[in-house]
Amino acid sequence: MQRAALALRRKRFGLGSPEAAASLNDLGLTLLTSGKRPEAEQISREALDIRIRRFGNENLDAATSQNNLAHVYSQNGKLTQAEALARQSLRTRQHYSGAKAWRRPIRFALWP
Repeated sequence: MQRAALALRRKRFGLGSPEAAASLNDLGLTLLTSGKRPEAEQISREALDIRIRRFGNENLDAATSQNNLAHVYSQNGKLTQAEALARQSLRTRQHYSGAKAWRRPIRFALWP
């Protein structure tokens, strides 16, 4: 179902569209929960790349993708990469929401 939604969004809005990135982000999480970690990493990386290209690093959508990819990395044992992305996500969220905001999602990304 999510692959079909992704195909439709890519066709309607373009390969590098924010809409396609949102579908990729959702698909990446689904793949991770299904145990398809290598594919989840690839898809989540693509979602993040699109969002950074479109909005830059200091964007809440990019921060969401950073946090999700950090979670994928942590599940794949890539803890150094996971921590770096989780910290960047936290900085962006704190910038928009205050210093004490968003601590729980980051903890989720770092500790499986």
